[in-house]
Amino acid sequence: TIEVSNGSIFDFGVSTGSPLQLYLLGDTTVTQGASDVLIKAEDGIFVEGQNNTIKVTKNFVIEGQLNFNAGAHLVFEFDKLAENPAVIFKSTAYDTLTLPTQARLEFRGKGSVWFQDGLSIQLEGTTALNKAILSVTESAALRLGGVTDPAAVGSSVVTIQGTGHVVIDSG
Repeated sequence: TIEVSNGSIFDFGVSTGSPLQLYLLGDTTVTQGASDVLIKAEDGIFVEGQNNTIKVTKNFVIEGQLNFNAGAHLVFEFDKLAENPAVIFKSTAYDTLTLPTQARLEFRGKGSVWFQDGLSIQLEGTTALNKAILSVTESAALRLGGVTDPAAVGSSVVTIQGTGHVVIDSG
């Protein structure tokens, strides 16, 4: 278990042999290292508080949990010097990504976010003042991936439901 608040992690990677429980508790920056990252099915990233950023330099593949507390904020920021950085949400046992009241998940910069076929995104805001937000901006590309290879264009169904805002802007 790793808990980070008001701090940074550099050259981030994940061990293939041990489960990871990463808690981003606010004002936290995690910078990916020079290798692809796989958040395995038994791993979890838990987002609490505001101003949490993961800087993506290669492929950042999520098969495990990505959990948000109400009001939590996470930005996946693509490194502008990297070649084709991507965040890839693979469909696994955690096929539903839930954004509770006032939670915000953002993807920014020149890179791609891939949602694999079968993923469901649940926005749990209740009124105009506390909606969950899913945002893809500043030249980030939103892509839908195929069943077997999430980074291959194919027939895909991704469901976004609930009360919230979805912002897709070319930048």
